[in-house]
Amino acid sequence: MAGNSRAVVEWIAVAVLATASWSVVATASTAQPEGSDQGRVLFQRDCAVCHGPEGSGTDRGPSLERSGTALVHFMLTTGRMPIDHPEEPIQRRPPAYTVDQIEAIVAHAATLTRGPSVPEVQIDPTLQARGGNLFRLNCAACHQLAGTGGALVDLEVAPALDQATAQQTVEAIRGGPGTMPAYSEAQIGAEDADAIAAYVTLALRQPADPGGLSLGHFGPWSEGFIAWLVGLGGLLALAAWIGRRT
Repeated sequence: MAGNSRAVVEWIAVAVLATASWSVVATASTAQPEGSDQGRVLFQRDCAVCHGPEGSGTDRGPSLERSGTALVHFMLTTGRMPIDHPEEPIQRRPPAYTVDQIEAIVAHAATLTRGPSVPEVQIDPTLQARGGNLFRLNCAACHQLAGTGGALVDLEVAPALDQATAQQTVEAIRGGPGTMPAYSEAQIGAEDADAIAAYVTLALRQPADPGGLSLGHFGPWSEGFIAWLVGLGGLLALAAWIGRRT
């Protein structure tokens, strides 16, 4: 009996030690790296497969050497990156990382890339009218006057701006994501970029609609459709009424 009891105790001790060891290993394997190392680990895990371990690009993705941290920050905060496959559409979605993780990846990317850095944008409501003029001159051809986006050549689409923040707006101006051209400060100055950001965030994202119904903010297209629908429908109804009377 004493021998059996001792054997049972030994088996229990082995089981407890094995469970504790497994917990330590599992915790170590799932723990997230911290500090400056976190960005490097996340980049190597999620980005290097397409952009290369040094950001020089592969046959699956472009080089980041001249992208600048502005474009890296834009892609991560808008959820356009990372993607699972190179053929996957690059479109806005919820970010895959926390704010701290994004900052860590951007800090690591800063050691790999040269180009526009993440901007600090100041929203000045007095620049809104100026920003509207600049937006119509430089941006509306693709994003539409109301910022609702539109179709481009080769099945490309300019995205809607209804979720764009001021910082993301300036980052897109500087970095040129997708088919959008990148504008240097010689082409669009810092104050002009801030003015466009003010117009996007204050006017396009928060339209006042002083005329009443917004009609989807599609501009003349929806207005013309409603005019034809109401006008032609009214004429048909009037003709039918006159026909009954005669």
